Amino acid sequence: GAGSANIGGGKIDVLEQVLGQTVNGGQCYGGTSYYVEKMGFQSLMNTGHMFASEIGNDYSWEQSGWQVIKNPNYSDVKAGDVINFAMGGYATSVYGHTGIVASVEGNGRLILYEQNAEKGQIIAKYNRQWGAEYPNVTSLVRKK
Repeated sequence: GAGSANIGGGKIDVLEQVLGQTVNGGQCYGGTSYYVEKMGFQSLMNTGHMFASEIGNDYSWEQSGWQVIKNPNYSDVKAGDVINFAMGGYATSVYGHTGIVASVEGNGRLILYEQNAEKGQIIAKYNRQWGAEYPNVTSLVRKK
């Protein structure tokens, strides 16, 4: 990846290009791996790590010019962030869930890119409410 993406207006170009497609096997983790790799980070696939909830802890983000915000508030979230969730709500497995923030809409609303959510094992966009569908946010990971 070139290490950058046009992020704005509720769109991230590298993810818009694969909307409706399956990347890296169809799990949520594969979607986030696809994104961070396009943004210049290593692949998260086949690393021995598999808990979406632990993405903020399992990699050397800071050494690669990324920032991790643990136990964030809604006011911390920015477009382009990887957002990671522990089990709870729609995240029914112990692995949790992960997605990428397309936009912050205000009043607790977020538009997320996710894979392996209600629309199946494809990259799709979802309108989410902070604390509702995925109540347990463990971290945000952001390219500096």
